[in-house]
Amino acid sequence: MEQLLNQKILDPQHMMLQQILDPDSEANVIDEKLIMDELRKALGPRETIPRDLQQITHVVISFRAIRKIDNLLPLVQLTKLKLDNNTITKIENIDHLVNLQELDLSFNQITVIEGLDRLVNLTELYLFSNKITRIDGIRALTKLNIFSIGDNEIATVENLNLHLLSIFKNLQSITLVGNPVVDTMNHYVGQLLAFMPALVYIDYRPVRSMIKDGISLGDFSDDITQRKAREQVTADQEQSRTKAEEMRKRDEDACVVGLDTFIAELLHPSNDPEQAKLQMVPLVADVLRDYQKKCSDTVADIKGYLENVYTGRLKEDSDFGTTLDQVQEENCNASIARVEAFEKTIKRAEVAMATGRLTPEDTQQLRELEAANEALYKELMNLELHQVEQVEAVQQVYVTRLRETINRVRDELGGWFHKLAEEEGRNFELMVNVAQEEMQKAAEPDNKEIGEALKAFLADKGAVIQSLKNSNEFRKNRYNEKEDQIVKAFEVKTQAREKEVVQAEAERNRARIHEIWTLYDTNRKRIEMLSHEAE
Repeated sequence: MEQLLNQKILDPQHMMLQQILDPDSEANVIDEKLIMDELRKALGPRETIPRDLQQITHVVISFRAIRKIDNLLPLVQLTKLKLDNNTITKIENIDHLVNLQELDLSFNQITVIEGLDRLVNLTELYLFSNKITRIDGIRALTKLNIFSIGDNEIATVENLNLHLLSIFKNLQSITLVGNPVVDTMNHYVGQLLAFMPALVYIDYRPVRSMIKDGISLGDFSDDITQRKAREQVTADQEQSRTKAEEMRKRDEDACVVGLDTFIAELLHPSNDPEQAKLQMVPLVADVLRDYQKKCSDTVADIKGYLENVYTGRLKEDSDFGTTLDQVQEENCNASIARVEAFEKTIKRAEVAMATGRLTPEDTQQLRELEAANEALYKELMNLELHQVEQVEAVQQVYVTRLRETINRVRDELGGWFHKLAEEEGRNFELMVNVAQEEMQKAAEPDNKEIGEALKAFLADKGAVIQSLKNSNEFRKNRYNEKEDQIVKAFEVKTQAREKEVVQAEAERNRARIHEIWTLYDTNRKRIEMLSHEAE
């Protein structure tokens, strides 16, 4: 918990964490030591850090050479976050701050706009004086009203991405001054207004006054139409690439990659050299086409089965997550009730101490606070132990189902590939019979329907039969390999998921124990301070 307060001091009136400005400070990270040092320097002797960090709505950390945005996880009620004048290089670890309305990352070292997709309530975004080369990554910020991205490195109209900016119907103020593109655009203000007619301010100046001063706006209707068309083509292409990547990832997770083309590749002469010779025989080629159709249908059934298994696994993952959430919510509610009861007692003592009206009852409660803090610590640890036991039971059920699924997949695949092997056996016998008929025809002296090259091939009966055997053996081996490959992929993914589940719970448990200990230690220090003042 102490890590989450790093570099900030409390403004009790606004529940705001305010950083002490110190331009001579060395590079900092969000850690316990720094926050505690700053709190000791900034807070009065009777002021305390709020126990519930979720009450905090404003955080300001400026001029502290912060390199990385981190450790803001509990501050979910933040509406304003100012991290200007630091050395931050990446926008990260704020996607949980869904209530954020104002974000200021001006005067940093950021190169790419990213990590904002979930901040849908953002109305003000300040990225002035960074190293950004393209406006992107803000499509989800539909409520954006103020956008400051001046003094960056946007050099072309394409990277200005006016088509993207045009979707923000609430945008009233934009700052672009200081970017190279501003100096090279014809009718700069006119182009901005053509794409964003609702703008009230451009580069800090009222649009109305600029128009009144006679600034040339130009006519960009044709240019805008062409540019929008080009940008739409680019957007469509990007959407297609994204969709293709999603499909590829889904196929990989479902272990069906390559199944669509498996049989065609299996029968291609480049993979089976014997096919080039056997397909010269007309009837053999007909048999192979029929064989390909039957086997392709079977492989399509395999793919459909595996995709259904994948869909079922996603459902199990969702049910598992829901059950874990219910367990954690139950524990959380019980913990909150106990913490709030203790907090009322210690707050009463703090208020009495601050007003100087410490009653005998208050004095007695003060003596009992230390024991109450110990009891609270034990209660919270027992609740955590109970949750660990509950989670382990849920995990066991989930993991058992995962392992049952892989066993079921192994059995089902065995049946499907056995069907392919049987079809291969029938195909081999049929091809041998057809080849023998063709060899008999070729041996007839007056048969002129068969070309010389084919006659030469069919003349060596031993070579023909050997080609058939080689091709048959090749396909059987490939079926075995494909079956093993799919089963192995499922086993690897199942093991990875099991490990992921265990690690996630271990990390949660460690974090919770640390949180409980920090709460105990913070309360202990509060009690010591009260006791010292009472003396």
